[in-house]
Amino acid sequence: MNNPFERKHLIRSFNSAANTYAAAVALPQEIGQRLIERLDLMRLQPNHILELGCATGYLSQQLAKRYPNAKVMGIDIAFKMVAHAKRQSRWLSHERFICADANNLPVADHSIDLIFANLTLAWCCNLDALLHELNRALKPQGLLLFTTLGPDTLQELRQSWAELDRHQHIHPFMDMHDVGDSLVKNSFLDPVMDMEKLTVNYPQIASLIKDLKALGMHNCLTERKKGLTTPRQWQTFIKNYERYRTTADLLPVTFEVLYGHAWSHETTGSTTNNIGEVLIPVSKIKRKHI
Repeated sequence: MNNPFERKHLIRSFNSAANTYAAAVALPQEIGQRLIERLDLMRLQPNHILELGCATGYLSQQLAKRYPNAKVMGIDIAFKMVAHAKRQSRWLSHERFICADANNLPVADHSIDLIFANLTLAWCCNLDALLHELNRALKPQGLLLFTTLGPDTLQELRQSWAELDRHQHIHPFMDMHDVGDSLVKNSFLDPVMDMEKLTVNYPQIASLIKDLKALGMHNCLTERKKGLTTPRQWQTFIKNYERYRTTADLLPVTFEVLYGHAWSHETTGSTTNNIGEVLIPVSKIKRKHI
């Protein structure tokens, strides 16, 4: 499952947001807190926690408070985000922040109890490859807990641009069923997915665009329009979006938030074939004594 991102542009986008992220972080933090609350339902006392896409480190700190005896590692592909997180880290805290690629984690096989990923999977270039790497890092029966964005995210923006030209301006976020299928394909057990839609309202388009850029949500698609948008095109886009203005005189923007969790497979010597069936060698099946 491939997402056509230009990796260098993606890194540059999130690096550029390092100094503005905190000012626009209300929505990601709210979603992240809702994800953390789901840990109330899990019988889990992790010793080693990994947060993917830690950004400025806020949620890593919340995880460290929740599990004070655990070691928490936050990683992010943007080195400026990591630098910001390190500056915010408490003295003698259990959080560590590293600039690294989620597809090549700097951890040993089967060493992590909990992988926490808030709105990170939406920006991965290959979901299957990422999940394979996460399963490698998780201990047997370790937990992957995540949120990502669904295809109705920014639907007002998407439609307003679609009426203007044929270029891709908004990333086609992954469907919930595709994410679930990829979890099964990559040997995760008991995957659970659910969804909610959140609407954020803005008085003007300029404030909406400012917040999206502050969060690093630039158009990083390989097939994006390379040239500049002309003033006339921009005014047409604004006119298209203004059709969504509500009776309260606000402009809505939709976020389809997907929540998911799954458990890593036990290391039984099993393998998985290309249709997701787990194959267990006969030598690994214990004889039942009656």
